Amino acid sequence: LVFKMLYKNSGRAKGTLRFFQEKLQRRNVTQDIKHYEECEQLFISVGKSYTLAALLHFFCMSEVDDRPQENIPPHDADYQQYFDTVLDKFVNEYLLSKPDSQSNQTLDEQLDQIKEYSLCLLRLFFILKSLKDAVKLGDGDQLATIRKVLLKHFKSHSGHNTYAIEMLISIL
Repeated sequence: LVFKMLYKNSGRAKGTLRFFQEKLQRRNVTQDIKHYEECEQLFISVGKSYTLAALLHFFCMSEVDDRPQENIPPHDADYQQYFDTVLDKFVNEYLLSKPDSQSNQTLDEQLDQIKEYSLCLLRLFFILKSLKDAVKLGDGDQLATIRKVLLKHFKSHSGHNTYAIEMLISIL
């Protein structure tokens, strides 16, 4: 599903999965189901880099070693409350944001497409990582929650209705 949504045959568009496949010389990454592990490894690598880029942008940092310019941690406050607040803000901004419906200018449209592609990749990356972590930990409650999210994704894409039915059955 991820590669059906995000993998295009053109490697020219910077930041796409196909671009990184060419850049990292991953010749065995294709849309073919026979290469699932290779595709998953590429997607996780790209997802980690997108997460790092999003965090750098969120904290207004140009490099990993820089000090945050925004969302700065307090010196003598409750760190648990700070992390809860800041992570909620990050999740709302990068994972739960809705697509912008205002697109009047061509340059803005292209930038919006890049932003939407990036946000979609981040969302799918976090779903995959959550699924893998829940399976690893044997967390049935978390798996049920993830299945509900996957149900929406499978139902919204043609050709994946059987997966949606399986998700619905497993939830019930």
